Amino acid sequence: MHRCESKYIVEVNNVLKDTHRKRIQATPFRWCLEVDNALEINYPLLREVLRSWVPQGEYIRVGQHLVGLSVYDVCICLGLSMVGKCVEFDVDVSVVVGSLFEKKPITLRDIINKIKNLVVSDDDVDNACRLYLLLCFTVFYFPRTSRTVTNMPFKVL
Repeated sequence: MHRCESKYIVEVNNVLKDTHRKRIQATPFRWCLEVDNALEINYPLLREVLRSWVPQGEYIRVGQHLVGLSVYDVCICLGLSMVGKCVEFDVDVSVVVGSLFEKKPITLRDIINKIKNLVVSDDDVDNACRLYLLLCFTVFYFPRTSRTVTNMPFKVL
């Protein structure tokens, strides 16, 4: 078992104010606010499940058996809505969230530091919450072995 990068979510959750929590609770990422310990993920098991995934039938193969696991099941487990618009990844990060950073590439630590600065000053709740969602995207939905955050859906944020 390995600890995923959820420790960053825990770190940020400890500094958020009520105004930020209230705003985030109105999003599909409200469950992230409840993460209070770094999550342990069995990456070899996860990798094996992904290898046995059969998208045409939405199931995984376990030995001789087929176990149904639809996209909707995954959405429910992740706290996501089952309807919505497609999100394309952006090559250009010069939109609102990307413009908050002076340097490229952006790292997880850059996002956390920017959130902490915005929370302390309490003058930009919207951008602090956008950055929190970016952090959730990066940690839970699009994890990378690299510490840099690239090709994320910045326009959505």
